[in-house]
Amino acid sequence: MKDRLLSGYRKNGASERLPRKDAVFSVRETLLSEGSADSIFRQCLLDAKRFIDANSVSDLLHWVFEGERSRKVVRESVHDFLHVGFISPHRDLDDMAGLSEQVGFSSGFSTVTSAVVSRELGYLEGGGNVPTSLFTAKLGSWDENTDYVEVFLPDAPAPRIREWVNDEVGTHVGLILKAPSALPGIRAAFHDERFQVAPFMGEEGIRSPGKAASVIYYERPYGVGKFRVEIFCPDEG
Repeated sequence: MKDRLLSGYRKNGASERLPRKDAVFSVRETLLSEGSADSIFRQCLLDAKRFIDANSVSDLLHWVFEGERSRKVVRESVHDFLHVGFISPHRDLDDMAGLSEQVGFSSGFSTVTSAVVSRELGYLEGGGNVPTSLFTAKLGSWDENTDYVEVFLPDAPAPRIREWVNDEVGTHVGLILKAPSALPGIRAAFHDERFQVAPFMGEEGIRSPGKAASVIYYERPYGVGKFRVEIFCPDEG
């Protein structure tokens, strides 16, 4: 498969710089391709890992922000690791854990629901929240601050999930705030770069049950879709 996710200045020190569009994380083409569910999901995890391996926080900000001041504010306000997320029709959690380990994610777990994506899907459907499980796999042990991938698993008909995949609903690159006090500066930096808060959430974001944190999605148009950055904001203390 064409490797279109390696981009920017690589963590290993190589200086090759590819087109800006390649800094955008996407597994849309993989999810819509032909093949077995296992092979497609495994390739999505490989795509996620390649993107994470190829891009640091500084790389991401270099590509998506135009102003050095905005880059500096965000870079100094967040931890130095990334996560990525996407919706998938693959729903076998035990199988997902095994496939994650095969491609290099060393720990994984699932939770009952993703409050944020459940609400977004409900917003798009014009009704109540759509139950959505969350699978998370990390490159290190679970108590480490390290890169990870989130996979959202909506409880919805397959054709509808395919439509969300096609529209890249839920797809994002995520950063974790060091302290809640940095949020006003983060908000100003994203607004200066013409990002808007996702329409289904308010300026303060959405609480993440059981995590003592809130989540804010900043996004702006990109090509025929949008580019989205999640700011995960843990509570003080």
